[in-house]
Amino acid sequence: VLRITMKNAKPTGIKPIITRFHVANAVIIRDGYLYVSETQIDIEAKPATSGVFRCALSELEGDDPIELAEDETKDPHFLATINVFDEELPLGADGLCFDKKGNLYIGNFADGTVHRFQFDEKGKVVVNEIFARAPFMKSSDGLVMDPKTGVIYVADSRANAIQMVYPDGAVKTLAKNGDTDGLDGGMDQPCETVLRGRELIVSNMDWPVPGTINQQYNTPATLSIIHLGKPQN
Repeated sequence: VLRITMKNAKPTGIKPIITRFHVANAVIIRDGYLYVSETQIDIEAKPATSGVFRCALSELEGDDPIELAEDETKDPHFLATINVFDEELPLGADGLCFDKKGNLYIGNFADGTVHRFQFDEKGKVVVNEIFARAPFMKSSDGLVMDPKTGVIYVADSRANAIQMVYPDGAVKTLAKNGDTDGLDGGMDQPCETVLRGRELIVSNMDWPVPGTINQQYNTPATLSIIHLGKPQN
């Protein structure tokens, strides 16, 4: 994990703050802590393992980066494991988002599920569960939660789709398209989503891993925009 230092809205430097991840992925900050998803911990295990780490922001102010333990699951910053049952593509914990209650949601990329961590008053994970799954949600990459509706928008890379996960765990497809280079505005293997007002900005990864609609690399890389309606109460 890297920090880019800023001054007057301009970058002034870059340095590592946490090292020895295998595949560091999503980062999110809440209540003075940095959360990081680790997409691969042990790909030889059955099922393969991934997980989530948490570091206090105060720990990251020193000159030297935090070095994780060789066995990441024994590191004091390790929160909990996300198992990956897809043997063809052992990529697990990915996108991260929080709801208003402080529950953490994690995308499990290859299994196409959204997990939920619930915490006790000391910050320990007391519930680690699959919150949402659907036969048409083929992967679960980047996540963003709409604070007005509680809907989680999931970048479904394998299906070239954006899925909507409702507060009760129900899943509905918002948008989907076939294989495209993205120049028509279509999604070219979406990997991340972010809300800007009532626009959903989608970053397209264009990395044809097994099981994807996307079959080849294209240039240039693209962003897509999905215009959302007014939030429903």
